[in-house]
Amino acid sequence: MRYFSIPAFRAIETKTDASGQDRTVLRRADGVVCVPSRSLGGGPRWRVAWGLDDLGAQVESALAGADPAKTHFALVSRAGVLLLVAWSMARGEALGLWHVKGDADGADLFADDGVTITAPATSTWRDKDGQAPWYLSVVGGELWFGNGVDANLRWDGAGLVLLEPSPPSNIYAGARVAIPPCTSFAATSTQSIMACGNAAQPLRIWITDTPKADEPIVRGLRSLDLDFVDLVLVGATRTTGISVWQDYVTIHTDAQPVNLYGVNRDIEGGWKAEQRVSPTNASAPNPNCARDAVGFGPFYFGSDGEVYKDESTRVGPYGKSVQRDLEVVTAESWGDWNRRMRRPLDARYTATLFDRKTSLYWLFAAMESPSSPVCLWCYNAANDTASGPFPYPDAAAATLLRNELARTTAVVVTREGALLFAELSAVDGREAWEVDTYDTALGAEYEETTTPPTSQPGITTVGLTSDRSGFAEVLGSRRMEMPNAWSEFAEGTSLTLARYYRNAHLAVVELSHLDLGNGDILKQFLEVRLKFRPQSRACVGVYAQSERGQRSGRWFGQVYGREDVRVPIRLLGQRIRLRLVMVFFNDDRAELREVTIGYLPVGDR
Repeated sequence: MRYFSIPAFRAIETKTDASGQDRTVLRRADGVVCVPSRSLGGGPRWRVAWGLDDLGAQVESALAGADPAKTHFALVSRAGVLLLVAWSMARGEALGLWHVKGDADGADLFADDGVTITAPATSTWRDKDGQAPWYLSVVGGELWFGNGVDANLRWDGAGLVLLEPSPPSNIYAGARVAIPPCTSFAATSTQSIMACGNAAQPLRIWITDTPKADEPIVRGLRSLDLDFVDLVLVGATRTTGISVWQDYVTIHTDAQPVNLYGVNRDIEGGWKAEQRVSPTNASAPNPNCARDAVGFGPFYFGSDGEVYKDESTRVGPYGKSVQRDLEVVTAESWGDWNRRMRRPLDARYTATLFDRKTSLYWLFAAMESPSSPVCLWCYNAANDTASGPFPYPDAAAATLLRNELARTTAVVVTREGALLFAELSAVDGREAWEVDTYDTALGAEYEETTTPPTSQPGITTVGLTSDRSGFAEVLGSRRMEMPNAWSEFAEGTSLTLARYYRNAHLAVVELSHLDLGNGDILKQFLEVRLKFRPQSRACVGVYAQSERGQRSGRWFGQVYGREDVRVPIRLLGQRIRLRLVMVFFNDDRAELREVTIGYLPVGDR
């Protein structure tokens, strides 16, 4: 028997039949990421934070008596670590979540004791617009919040206060009136602050004075009649965010981005700026797609569902190549890696988190499905690959713990109201000393059961039919089903589930059409071998199809204790297409390292 090895994986590229196709390219990578070292891992391991699988119910209890048509703020705290939540009573979900105080490295999110939820009944904390999402901007080390409708807010170290200027100490003070409601704020290279996203004046950019020795942060405007620039001739109807890098200021809109140059005072005391439309195709749909809770990063998530280099907004047309991949980092898989995103993108549920330790760019977006669950995708800047979706955690709001040194932790509030967290920097494989010894038992929590496990809010369960030919991922009342290994995920309840895996999620991986180096030779495909990291806890099914439409393969099951998994197949053809259906567990970091196809050449076609 001859063997054809696939020693690494690269997701996703749209090419399928090119001669000499790179064998490592994946055509589908649902529920996996290409880390570490271009292996396949199960992605973030989501867990309930502080035992709050019912955060929504507890916040609404703390808000008893509050206006049911409005949004109100609440604090979730434990051991000095504070999370701020904007909770919409009208929508029954979070419109924002942020880490505002406390040592992030010391936050024990596994603990479930000593948690308190408070909701001050003052006007600063309550009675905000019931539909408008809130966004965070980090300005001069301060946390500023805005929704474009209500008065802007600021975290002063102890609580929320209005974002407004202090009484002027002299006639030269730069801040005299409050900045109108906005969604995005950013400091320029001169430390003047720009703000946009006002619902009443959607194309207006407010600009503050530069700071002075006695006014290090200018928290207001000198004049509402002078301190602004209006966007003109851009084909946009509203602004959606700001991106600043050195002397460059980019305003994202519902059309293309606009660059502002030469921002300065004019002779009448107002502001002037040159406005140039960026050559990029799309802007960020909201401030959370232009930056995250830590600040600006090297990418932004465009309203067309692609990932752009932030620097691409500032590339002038002179000498610019027409190749789209110079500005779109996901161009190799354009229209494929994101094929299941809801179009147009739902800006309410779209957000990004950038792990600056691993260069993984995580994207939340609603999936095209009846209930539009908010799924997770990943762009890996280290090896230029995109993968996803992960069909959960169905996040209504997401954030990063700020100022972490040891790790990067994401915290989300699901649409069901559960508070979950995942260490994004821990998606890579285990070190050698972390691998279980060969005499370590599998563990009951990883075994297949025949009775439905008790579901935990926000955490998925995997179900299989009795013959293990149909698959489903269950999250609360929602089921994503695959009637067979070659079908697509779709919401439904048609499958009769008989076997279950708790605290787990499904992954589907499909390799390119492979001719094993020679498309003219007829081959008898005999087996597929998979190599996992030692003592990986995962389940797998291997399925193959020839170019003639013949199919073979079966469900293998748990791979624990086996570094090499062999699955026999029986196919005849010139080319083979492989699909793997896997179950990854939240409490283990399984890793697929290699796929090998065993075959015998039969002769020329």
